[in-house]
Amino acid sequence: LAILRYLPGNARVAASALQFQGRELRELAGEELRGLRGDRIAAVYQHPGAALSPAMTIGRQIGETIMRHRPVRHEEARWRSAELLKRVRVANPERVLDLYPHELSGGMQQRANIAIAIALDPALLVLDEPT
Repeated sequence: LAILRYLPGNARVAASALQFQGRELRELAGEELRGLRGDRIAAVYQHPGAALSPAMTIGRQIGETIMRHRPVRHEEARWRSAELLKRVRVANPERVLDLYPHELSGGMQQRANIAIAIALDPALLVLDEPT
């Protein structure tokens, strides 16, 4: 997770270079790095439930990811969200869009996280301890 700068304060990067698409990531300002996260680099974390907001439906979480980075309306984002859930083999994706994370199994939460991660077609997908 060093590539995304998601390390605890006491951690350090031992590599002499940390590059992505020819850019040294350790030298990027916060705003530049935020521009890469989600859009060019995405991550799927080890604990799926902790990565999802318990106060938002799955559809809203996927849709907000899309709308924050792409010029689409709510209806288009919802349609894309359902398509992403289909891609990660979620049965009944239209129904799952309206569910909250606690209403899903751990495996379904992980699929929702993968859908969020691939929503913007990133060049690099980081998987934290994939199983």
